[in-house]
Amino acid sequence: MKTLFPELQRSQRRADAFSLVEVMVAVGLLAFIIVGLLAMFYQTQRAFRSSATQTDVLEAGRAAMQIIRQDLQEMHAAGHPFVTNFVMLPAKGSSPLVFPLPPKKGGNDLKTELLDLTFLQKISDEWIGVAYRIEGAGAGLGTLKRMEDRHRLDSLDPFTDTQYVSNPQQPGESVYGLITLAGYWDALPVEDAGFHRVIDGVVHFDLIPYDTNGVPLSVTNVYTTNFMPAYVDVELGILEPKTLEQVRARLSAGNTNAAKIYLMDRVERVHMFKQRIPIRTRS
Repeated sequence: MKTLFPELQRSQRRADAFSLVEVMVAVGLLAFIIVGLLAMFYQTQRAFRSSATQTDVLEAGRAAMQIIRQDLQEMHAAGHPFVTNFVMLPAKGSSPLVFPLPPKKGGNDLKTELLDLTFLQKISDEWIGVAYRIEGAGAGLGTLKRMEDRHRLDSLDPFTDTQYVSNPQQPGESVYGLITLAGYWDALPVEDAGFHRVIDGVVHFDLIPYDTNGVPLSVTNVYTTNFMPAYVDVELGILEPKTLEQVRARLSAGNTNAAKIYLMDRVERVHMFKQRIPIRTRS
């Protein structure tokens, strides 16, 4: 059966389809939306990973500061001129770095310090020597490690025992005359089994001791007899794990200078912790 208006029917069929221009516009809009969604998802994922990394670093830093705080609070004076109560010295082979800060931060450079710390504690009838050392400080960063040794007063009198073994050859020789273990631990390699890891990626470990008047003690780094700081400010700088991996990769390849340059250009990847710790025996 023939229609009376064939031209009208054909135009209606053409109107029901999409033209090539319309298809291209639709595809373009769809691609634009997809790209925008992908960019948004990427930024969200990046922000989530950055937040998770910062959370991990902050938790690790707080845990390390908690350990240091608990140790330093129990610092005790031996009361003898030949027994060291507290000593802090530059870490072996350490080379402090200078991190340039942007002008909006004041323009002052951040100079790091890496210290080895040894001090004496007394709990009940035991004298305890505690030491913190930085392993691998030559590149401007390392691993903070801790070690302690205990002596009972009935087996060792730290006030009268003057025997000192600067280079012990026998395991038993490390006990006598080394109550603070400052000299003994200096002679030990930091890889010794007695040292336990506290935290990795340390780029700054510094202590500022103060007297009872709040004046920094800068005369000496060694304290004997009854002389001890009233409180100390502990500063700890930790590098983010991914940046630490990049630095270690360069160090493994023997590129120490490249590792230092890479590290100094990543000041935004360093997280700083600072805490004032009072010494209970001086309060």
